[in-house]
Amino acid sequence: MPAGPGLIGFAAFTGVKLLGYSVAASVLTNVFQSPRNAWLVGLARTGIGLVAGTLFGGTWFLLAMRFDNKWPEWAAASLFFGLLIPIRLAEWSLLIHFFFDRGLVQRARDLKLAAVGSAWSFVLDVVGIVSAFVIPGGFWVC
Repeated sequence: MPAGPGLIGFAAFTGVKLLGYSVAASVLTNVFQSPRNAWLVGLARTGIGLVAGTLFGGTWFLLAMRFDNKWPEWAAASLFFGLLIPIRLAEWSLLIHFFFDRGLVQRARDLKLAAVGSAWSFVLDVVGIVSAFVIPGGFWVC
């Protein structure tokens, strides 16, 4: 029977994201010369990600069931991560709008920062997924 990381793994994944997003928020506070608390901004980014991730993941799951998983695995993964790119850009743009540049006045800079933030999110995904399986004791099948 396959089993995953459960609640401890979810907490580990979320903790990695919170720590990583707080580091990114610290960089953003320096770039924007803002007095914002990096932990608060990191927490907000984590919350945005949890909401968006739940909505996107749930939609993906429902569509996968609807199409009966008839796609090759590589195509499904490519589409999943390809669709995640604009979502991540929107998440980071929303964060920058709320905390640093109301109205995204400096759009070119904001888009570059959102792109770097999106790449950082994918790096944190890898670290978070690994930690979600390692911290609670690994993945098991019996």
